[in-house]
Amino acid sequence: MKKKRRSISKPCFPGVWTFMLLLLFLCPVLFSAPGDITVRARGTLGGENLELRIDGNVTATWTMTTSYQDYTANGTGVIELHFTNDDELQNGMDIQVDYLIYNNTTYQAEDQEINTGVYVNNACGGSYSEMLQCNGYIRFETGSITPGNLGDTNSDGTIDIVDALLIAQFYVNLDPANFNQNNADTNCDNTIDIVDALLIAQFYVNLIDQFPCQSMTPAPTTVPTTTPTTAPTNVPSGPVKIMPLGDSITDGFNVAGGYRIKLWSLIQNMGATIDFVGSMSNGPSELGDKNHEGHSGWTISQIDTNINGWMDTYSPRIILLHIGTNDMIGGGSGAPARLSTLIDKICAKLSSGGKLYVSTIVPMSSSDSAVRTFNAQIPGIVQDKVNSGKPVYLVEMYSALTTSDLADGVHPNRTGYDKMADVWFNAIRGDL
Repeated sequence: MKKKRRSISKPCFPGVWTFMLLLLFLCPVLFSAPGDITVRARGTLGGENLELRIDGNVTATWTMTTSYQDYTANGTGVIELHFTNDDELQNGMDIQVDYLIYNNTTYQAEDQEINTGVYVNNACGGSYSEMLQCNGYIRFETGSITPGNLGDTNSDGTIDIVDALLIAQFYVNLDPANFNQNNADTNCDNTIDIVDALLIAQFYVNLIDQFPCQSMTPAPTTVPTTTPTTAPTNVPSGPVKIMPLGDSITDGFNVAGGYRIKLWSLIQNMGATIDFVGSMSNGPSELGDKNHEGHSGWTISQIDTNINGWMDTYSPRIILLHIGTNDMIGGGSGAPARLSTLIDKICAKLSSGGKLYVSTIVPMSSSDSAVRTFNAQIPGIVQDKVNSGKPVYLVEMYSALTTSDLADGVHPNRTGYDKMADVWFNAIRGDL
């Protein structure tokens, strides 16, 4: 590593003070106290308790309402959000965490690896979910690093202003203690200088999320979950073909057209051109395209029997799959395996650039235990498909509705269908 030194005819100390003054006057935010925290969350019933714990200590406790609220606190360390008063007798008492903002950076709950409160495989504990369905916690990876990483010039596990000042001291020959040169050349130009210090300062206040050195290496493969990836460059021209696929909830039982009414309106309002496709057709005049594949009373197996023909006929680029409600009537035995098989068949028929969005199913008043058990399997099924390279995306629908959004205990009312439309729209809007 080459160390860039100033001319020996110039005094050393002014270099350090010049750098520090630059930070103070041009970037005063660098010296603001870190640790501002905002949590956006809601409960499914209301009354759920959510604790913010930092390094294992309870920092704040909030009582959830059924609407999303922003909760604020301050602190630094390992951040966890704990659901503490789950009552198994109070069916449907859950917490949905949308995101956490820490030091002006947003961390989505569904992107976190550790979630001990999501219900998976008939037990509590899993990962990559925004739901807390049992007493447990989501641990947020908020940028804390292990010693020895690029930018951590004092190897204390944190990239902060101290690391930048150590570089400044090194640059003017002060030979600072505990200075790790191996972590200092943040732009990989084989020189340790003020540019490296300024890059660390920018990283600290979230103006950049990686150093030039890191951008020179291939980025890791991102695992798609609920967030669509950028549409491929070879996208067919013309309207985007969307197939709403499922049972009577897709058809719109109780409200002809169901979620498709508002979804159509939302897409039209954004100026996108789409084509709902399918062999079925219904809905009011406000629904400009009434085609779909929603079949009242059908189970996963019945959709599976017909899917190849529909895919060949309509060649959809986006599929919105909400299926399994009728399988729950008998307890739901084997439904996850049947869903997995159906997903494989759909993916085998998808054209290049096609995407399959698989949603959890909405609540049911009489069979909600079976619904919750089924829904808990879906994230794992989707993740398995993603791991094998299939364009499958998870959409969390269950938590968007409550039983008060049902017209008859099974099918949504108009408010419930509109909520479903909002969820679908937010999932696919980046593909339109």
